[in-house]
Order: sequence, then C-alpha cells, then structure tokens
Amino acid sequence: MDKKLFASFSDELRRLATTRGSIMELAGAWKDLSEKEAERMKERIRERRNEQNRLNEIHRKR
Repeated sequence: MDKKLFASFSDELRRLATTRGSIMELAGAWKDLSEKEAERMKERIRERRNEQNRLNEIHRKR
C-alpha cells in the first residue's frame, strides 16, 4: 500500500483507514499464541476500551 502520488498525508490516512482486507488474511495469525499471552492481549484490549470510554465521557461533558 504505497502512498498515492500527490496525496496529502490526511488523504492517505483516510484511504488507509477505510481500506478493508479479507478476514481470511487473519486466519491462523495467532495460532502460536499461548493461553497466557491471549489473556494478556484481551486484558490490554479491555484496558484500552475502558480508557477510550472514559475519554469519550469527558469529551461529551464539555
């Protein structure tokens, strides 16, 4: 995914953020992940979601 000629940085970010691939590209991506690593990953995702929700709530109150 190379940057398109004459595309602004913002345009390129928008293009990359909306580009979707096939979910099948992810098949087996984490097959070697241990149970402990998978649990840690889930915990970090929960932490990030909680933090994002907290920030969104602060933003709404402004």
